[in-house]
Amino acid sequence: MLGFTACMFAELSTHHTLWQQIQDAPLAILATFVTLYVASIVPIIRGSNVLPPKEAEGVFKSGFTQTNELINGRAAMLGFAIILGAELIKGTPLFA
Repeated sequence: MLGFTACMFAELSTHHTLWQQIQDAPLAILATFVTLYVASIVPIIRGSNVLPPKEAEGVFKSGFTQTNELINGRAAMLGFAIILGAELIKGTPLFA
């Protein structure tokens, strides 16, 4: 989700395609991916429960349920793949 959002806003501000963004700062992008991956794995290795409950109880529901997070994650992955494909075909930034 972070990658999709960062790509979209970087395209709007720089008018560079995703491929150009990766070529401009490969180490920064790789470091970000590794940091987020490690941050996601550490709680699992420690054995803590990292998933929110399926349904929040009480009057105030947070909206951060397993189902919502799964849908948001899949939508972000699909959006990222669409950006890659569209820019390969079009040859220009999708959001510029």
